[in-house]
Amino acid sequence: WRSSTLSGVPKSEANWQVLPVVSVGDCAVDKLTWGPGEGLIHARTERSSVILSEAQLNTAVQAPLMAVQTSPMEIIVYHTERQVQLTLTANYRVKGLGVGPSTVLLWNNKQVTLYDVDVTFQATVLSSFGRSTEMSSAALICQGQDRSIAIASGSKIEITNSQGVVQKTIQFSEEVEGYPVSLDVSGGFLAASTSMSFLKIWNVSK
Repeated sequence: WRSSTLSGVPKSEANWQVLPVVSVGDCAVDKLTWGPGEGLIHARTERSSVILSEAQLNTAVQAPLMAVQTSPMEIIVYHTERQVQLTLTANYRVKGLGVGPSTVLLWNNKQVTLYDVDVTFQATVLSSFGRSTEMSSAALICQGQDRSIAIASGSKIEITNSQGVVQKTIQFSEEVEGYPVSLDVSGGFLAASTSMSFLKIWNVSK
């Protein structure tokens, strides 16, 4: 069960929502322990120890495409006008996604994958690349036929091309602004929120 109140203090049964049932084997669980990181729980039975990691499912919309994450590694892409859909299966746990005209972006802390969706609504991998530094967020920037990716990593945002080659770097002052934790793109604008509650916006259409 999970409390769904904004204040964090549940006041009635209506503030709790049921989460999916997870099996950890055919033996009774004799101990549960929260992990050191967010969304981790350890379940111990007489035969095994299992660490469960909660997957935060994501959605992204840019007409006419809508992407919905249905499991840690599976995303359904839906065309709202033609009412057709396809399924993408990543080879890693997806932490975030984005959509643009005929393009879908999947990413996690270390990996980025771009898919091209053609006129027959078939998806092919446009590019896939790893990162040596951990990412906290990524966003897809589409300008005409050009695709680029904004990647938040440490105290900076890197703007890369579709192959992951860095084209531009935006540096943050960790002492004054904090480090970027979330990115979003709307139209020709890139927005970033930081660990110190700053919100910064750039015009990336130029």
